[in-house]
Amino acid sequence: MSYFKNFDRILYQFPDNVQRIITDLSVRPKIRTEVLTNSSNYEFYNIEEGETPDAVAQKRYGDPTLHWAIMLSNDVVNLYTDWPKDFTQFEDYIYEKYKSVVDSDGSSVTLTQSQTITYTQFAGSPINDFTSLLDDTTVRMKPHHFIAENKVEYAYDSIVNNTNSLDAHGNSQSFPTVTPVSIYTYESDLNETKRNIIIPRKSVIDKIVSELGDLLNDQS
Repeated sequence: MSYFKNFDRILYQFPDNVQRIITDLSVRPKIRTEVLTNSSNYEFYNIEEGETPDAVAQKRYGDPTLHWAIMLSNDVVNLYTDWPKDFTQFEDYIYEKYKSVVDSDGSSVTLTQSQTITYTQFAGSPINDFTSLLDDTTVRMKPHHFIAENKVEYAYDSIVNNTNSLDAHGNSQSFPTVTPVSIYTYESDLNETKRNIIIPRKSVIDKIVSELGDLLNDQS
């Protein structure tokens, strides 16, 4: 079935001042909470590298047009931000987000893609005090944060510069052994967490499809 054929048609005025009848895409249906809180209604799924919602729908339901059910079930609104990026998309994302930096002189610098990867992959070590200059620039690199064995995260300054060396009572505090986490690893970990989704069972999908008209009016 076509998902959007269930939506109402509305009269919309375009920037050219011409009114046209279009599908009302402003409505976003919501699967009832009780459906997704019952574990018998779904199974867990790990998105493979490069898999899209329609590919997952084809694999699990034999119908790629049911991609919307995958997205609704996992509250995926924007594929770019809510769905795991493949390697090429991720590298492009890293470049666009971190290419503009400020160097040691306070000047704005635009890095090349290879420089950006080097900059974001830097973690450092105690030998260089977890910081270094990017080759042929005055851009200072440092890890995104530090993490201890108990998974507690520490900001760069709290470890390297001891800016938080005193507790709330003014007493000295010591930090456990920590590991530096690069910007690249931090972003990669965030991307990987999006791979774990739930897949409604086919019987649930069949019911949702049959009741889609009512579901579109249920915004609670």
